[in-house]
Amino acid sequence: MTDLDDIVGNEFVETAVGDYKDMSTDVIEMDKKYKEAKKISDLAYLVSFEAKLKCAVESHSSKEQLRAVEAERLKSIEKEVDDDGDFNVTEKKMLSVSGHFSLKFDDSDPSAWKKVKTSRLLFEQSEIKEISVELEDMKENA
Repeated sequence: MTDLDDIVGNEFVETAVGDYKDMSTDVIEMDKKYKEAKKISDLAYLVSFEAKLKCAVESHSSKEQLRAVEAERLKSIEKEVDDDGDFNVTEKKMLSVSGHFSLKFDDSDPSAWKKVKTSRLLFEQSEIKEISVELEDMKENA
C-alpha cells in the first residue's frame, strides 16, 4: 500500500529508536461508507473510508539510545535484550486515516459465475469472483 508507506513510513523510520529494521501495520477498525459511494462508471464505484491502524516499528537499540527516549514514549515500547546486551525494540503507535478506494466489477456474464454451496446455506448461491479493489488516496486524520 504505497499511500500508507507515504503517511507513516518516513516519519516512523526517522524516529525509530536506534537502527530501524522493519514496520508492520494492522487495521484495527475500518468504516466503509458504502451508502455514500459515488458511481464513477457503469461497473466502478468510489467508496470513502475511515480506519484505525496499529503500526509496529521494529529497531535495534543500544542502552544509551534507550536512555535518551522520554519516559512517556517508553510506555509504548517493548524491548528484548539480545546476546550482545543491546535491545530489539518494538514501538507501537495508533494512527487514524481516511481516504477512498475504488471498487470495480468485471463485466462478465453473471450466469457464468461459480456456484458455491457454503455450510451456512442449504442452497447454492452465485459468488462474485471478478472484483478489483484499489486504494485511491489516503491521509492521516488529525
